[in-house]
Amino acid sequence: PLATSLAGKGHHRQTITLRIVTILLLLTLPLLPGSERKPSMTPQITRLIYHYQGASVPPPYHRSITLTMDVQKIHLVITSYDETLADVEQEPATDIMLQLTQWIQDYHLVAMPRQAIRPALSADTGAGIHSLMLYAGQQKIMDASTAKHADSTTAILTGDVESFARQLTQCVDHYESYMHTP
Repeated sequence: PLATSLAGKGHHRQTITLRIVTILLLLTLPLLPGSERKPSMTPQITRLIYHYQGASVPPPYHRSITLTMDVQKIHLVITSYDETLADVEQEPATDIMLQLTQWIQDYHLVAMPRQAIRPALSADTGAGIHSLMLYAGQQKIMDASTAKHADSTTAILTGDVESFARQLTQCVDHYESYMHTP
């Protein structure tokens, strides 16, 4: 039974790795030389959900955000622990999905398979965590986060995540005023 259990885990890990590699290939094919003459095989992003869980600081200074974007709206929710500070919607730019795809490439965002992680030598508690989910229609094509200690269903988000997050939040009118702390 133990051998069967271990084989099952290995197969599951291989399946997840294969899915991630397939998605990465689909996202990078348009970047290959000569690809501008061929139809794109990239799955079209139809919705993005970005979440930032702020660092562990006292409530007046804590901010977490969830930013959802699709062709119809941008929806921003800002919280300080259990208190909702802002819940706003606005219309996106007409080419927002193309912009998102370009920013993902520009900032080299990649979902890497999560390996078994050994306990860290130093604790990383209290740090902010970025999470990104991308959809093509109803299909989730990326689910990744910068959390070092997460389950194996969420990939590790790599690349210039901070710059990508700044670019995203610039799409929201008055974002800085919503994030203001005392």
